[in-house]
Amino acid sequence: MKTKLFFTLILSTLFQTALPAFAKETPKMNPLKELDDFQCRYADEHTHGNKENELLYNYAYWHELHGRWPGKNIEFLNDNLRYFRIAAANGDTIANLKLQSYLRSGKLSKKAAPDVLNEVLDLNDKLLAQNVPAAYYRKSRYIRMGMYRGSSQDADAYLRKAADLGDKDAQYDIGQRVEDRRDLPAQVRLPYLKKFWGCAAMQGHSEAGHALRAWLYNIDKKQLKDNIKQIHNSAKGGGSTITLVLELGFITTDMTNRSYYIGLNQVDKERSERYRLIRKQVAKYSHLNPQVPDLDKIVPLPPAKLPAWDGKIEFVRWYEGPAPAKPSEELMRRLAAKHHLDPDTGLSLDKRR
Repeated sequence: MKTKLFFTLILSTLFQTALPAFAKETPKMNPLKELDDFQCRYADEHTHGNKENELLYNYAYWHELHGRWPGKNIEFLNDNLRYFRIAAANGDTIANLKLQSYLRSGKLSKKAAPDVLNEVLDLNDKLLAQNVPAAYYRKSRYIRMGMYRGSSQDADAYLRKAADLGDKDAQYDIGQRVEDRRDLPAQVRLPYLKKFWGCAAMQGHSEAGHALRAWLYNIDKKQLKDNIKQIHNSAKGGGSTITLVLELGFITTDMTNRSYYIGLNQVDKERSERYRLIRKQVAKYSHLNPQVPDLDKIVPLPPAKLPAWDGKIEFVRWYEGPAPAKPSEELMRRLAAKHHLDPDTGLSLDKRR
C-alpha cells in the first residue's frame, strides 16, 4: 500500500533520509545462524530491453551527464524526463532505476514531476512485478523512509529477499549489519562478512571489496590472496579508493603494510600502472559515478597477460565521444502510444483515480 505525503518539504526530507543503522534486537537478523542458508547469487544485469529504449536512454543520459554541474543537470532533466519515462514504460530497467533516483532527488520542478511519490512507487512496483532484485532493495528502503506502509520487520524481509536474489547493495548492507554486531567475536562474524561482502564485491560493489580486504588483513592475512578476485572485481564499481588499494597492492609485498597489502608476494609494476590510470579517470569523473565493467579487458588478474590498451576506460571513451543521436519525435510518439503516455512529458494520459 502507498502512503500519501502532502507537504513538499516533508517529502524532500524523507527522500534524503539515510537508511538507519540496523538494530541489534531485530528478530529477522538475530542470531547470525539465520544467515547460514544464504547462497551467493549474482543478479542478472539490468538491461534496456531493446535498441529503441537504449537510443532514448543514451541520448538523455549522455546530455544529463554533460550538464552535471550545480543547477544545470536539473534544468535538463526538468525538460527531458520524458526520455527516461518512455523507455522505462517500455521495459528499460536501467531507465526505470535511474528515473527513480532523479525523482527522489527532491530537486525537480513541480511541473516536471507533479506526483513524485506515486510515480516512484509505480516505477518500483513495475520492477517488483518482474522480480527485479533491486526493486526489493528499494522497497526495503522506501518502507523505512515512510513511502510504503510496513514495519521494520517488513523492511528487513525485503532486504533479505533482495540479497537472496542477488542484489549487491542488499548483500553489502547485511554485511554491514553483521559487522555492527560488536557483541560477537570478530572470528564469528568474519565467515558471514566473507559470504555477503564477497558476493557483493564479485558484482562490482567497491565498498564491499574495500571492507572485506580490511577485515581479512586484520583477522587473517593469509586469506587475502585467496580473495584477490573479490577485491579486484569490486573495482568495477568505480571506487577510486579500492582502485588505489589495487594500484599499490600490486607493488606491495610487505605484510605489515596494513593499508595496501593484498596478499601478493611478487611486485607487478605493469598492473599497478594500469590500476593507477584507471583510478585517475574514475577520480576525475567522480561526480558522474563512472563504473569500470571493462576492468578485466584492461587489467586481468595474473597469470593472464596484459592486453593492448589505449589508456581509456570504456565510460570515458563514451563520455568524451560524440553525442548520441537524438531520437525522432515519430519514435517518441510511437513508443509513448504503446502505454498511453503523453510524448511531450512521458506522463500517463490516464487520469489517476
